[in-house]
Amino acid sequence: MIDKFKFKEKEYAEAIIENGFISKNLNYELKLLAKYYKELGYKPKKREELLYDFCEKNIENFSRVLYYKKINSVLNHARKKENILINIDEIDITENELRFIDSLDISHQQKKLCFTLLALAKLYSTVQHIRYGEHTTEHYFGGNNKRYKELLDASHTSLTANKLHQNIGELAKKDIVEIRNKGFIKLSFIYGIEPGGETIIKISSFDSIGLYYDLHTGQKKVKPCVNCHTPFRFKSNKSKYCPSCASVIAKEKTRARVRKYRNVTL
Repeated sequence: MIDKFKFKEKEYAEAIIENGFISKNLNYELKLLAKYYKELGYKPKKREELLYDFCEKNIENFSRVLYYKKINSVLNHARKKENILINIDEIDITENELRFIDSLDISHQQKKLCFTLLALAKLYSTVQHIRYGEHTTEHYFGGNNKRYKELLDASHTSLTANKLHQNIGELAKKDIVEIRNKGFIKLSFIYGIEPGGETIIKISSFDSIGLYYDLHTGQKKVKPCVNCHTPFRFKSNKSKYCPSCASVIAKEKTRARVRKYRNVTL
């Protein structure tokens, strides 16, 4: 699954500070913390102190001597101007974009792929703007298996990797995309979309992109969460919350029951 924190690094850093390391990739998470401390306005020396303090609290048998090179590398990474937190709240999809994708003579599954490719193109263009102050003018996707896995997960199409490439081949035959060298594809269809138009969909959950298109087209077993409005697949008509919100609400109910029990037994 595409990491829910991938384009929300501030939330990721705050979660790390609250809970300790979340993944096994300590180097990446330390870089996030260093960039987070930089965003808060801390000078390099203070960032160093905060990183060492965090590691001492969250790494068993932590040694400053053994981790010196790693911490120094992380701090140098954060010093670079372009290395800042990537935090994108939402991506807008316009009426013109939806109308164009809806009008394509392809299957619903392939339209979901195009919708997801469009959203990912917007996300990576926004990342480019955050880092370098400019948007990309050429829209390409791919280059490695990790990116294609991201497309599979975010599109919610149930395709296998082989079927994904087969569908991309079919889109290429219709000049909707163009297959390039080294695993890249050019998103040709984007250039046929009329600029502007009213925003119809605001995508805020980047691991559920394809489900937004399912919701737009009225597909069965997909509806918005009543709490966060993220579309999700439901098994029962009684389901009201997406899995993430359902988990949080269940934990809150458990804590409330525990508090109630403690008050009764006091």
